[in-house]
Amino acid sequence: MRTKKNEISCNIVIDLMPLYKEGICSDETRAFVEEHLRDCADCRRLAGDIDMNTAVPDTAVPDEIETFKKVSRKMRSTRFMKAMAVVFCIAFAAFACLNIVWLAVKYLPYRSLAKDMTRMDYGKGTGYSSTSNGYTYRAKMPGYLGFEGGFLSIEPEGTESVIVLDDGGIQFVDSKGAHCSLFIWNAESRTKPAEYGLFIETENGERIFQLMIDSSLNYIPHEDDTPESIETARALIEANREEAAGLMRAAADKWGDALAH
Repeated sequence: MRTKKNEISCNIVIDLMPLYKEGICSDETRAFVEEHLRDCADCRRLAGDIDMNTAVPDTAVPDEIETFKKVSRKMRSTRFMKAMAVVFCIAFAAFACLNIVWLAVKYLPYRSLAKDMTRMDYGKGTGYSSTSNGYTYRAKMPGYLGFEGGFLSIEPEGTESVIVLDDGGIQFVDSKGAHCSLFIWNAESRTKPAEYGLFIETENGERIFQLMIDSSLNYIPHEDDTPESIETARALIEANREEAAGLMRAAADKWGDALAH
C-alpha cells in the first residue's frame, strides 16, 4: 500500500508528465520524474511504459527561466490579440452607431420629404425632383455620414438656373429671366427652426445670393451688413414679394408638416 507521500508524488508526476514528455521541463524536474517512474509501475504505465534505461537524447533542455519566458511571450501575444479584438469591436460598434444616427437624424427625414419625387444627379449625395402646380421642387440628400449639406428648393417651372456642384456648392447657369428661388435648410430638424434663403435673379443677370428671410418674408440681417445693405435687401424682397410669397405657399403645401416646427 502506497504511503501518503507517494500518493502526493504520483499526483505531482501526473501533472508534470505533459512537460516531461514534450521535453520542455528543467533538468531538476526531469530527474524528479524519472526517479519516480523507476519506482512506480502505475506511473510508468500511465506514461506509456517509458523505458527508463533508454538514454535520454543529448538535447538542450530549457531551464525554468526559459520556460517561463516562452509562457510569458505566449500570454503577451494572447493578451495583445484580445486587446485588438476589443478595439475592433469598439470601433465597429462606434461606426455602426454613427451610421444609425446619420440615417435617423439626417437621411431618412430628408428622404421622407422627397417621397413621390424622381431621383436625379445632384452633386454629392442623392437628389430628387418633381414638378407640379407651376413649380419645380428639389430635395438634396446630405452626403454619406455628412451632417450638413441637405436642403430643399423651389423655383418657377422653366426657370431652373441653379445647379449644385460636386462639393455641395451652388452655382447659377443659363439665366432664364427675372425670377426668384427659395432654398430651405434644417427642414428635417425637430430642434432647429427651418432657415429660408431667397435667391433673386434680375433681367440683366444680376444675382443676389442667399438673402436670409423668415417664413413671413422678413429679411434677417447678416453680421457684416451695413444699414445701406439692409435697406437694399429689404427693397429687393419687397419688389419681389408676390413671387416670393407664392414660393413660400408652395413650400408650405409641399412640406408644411416638416416646416411647421
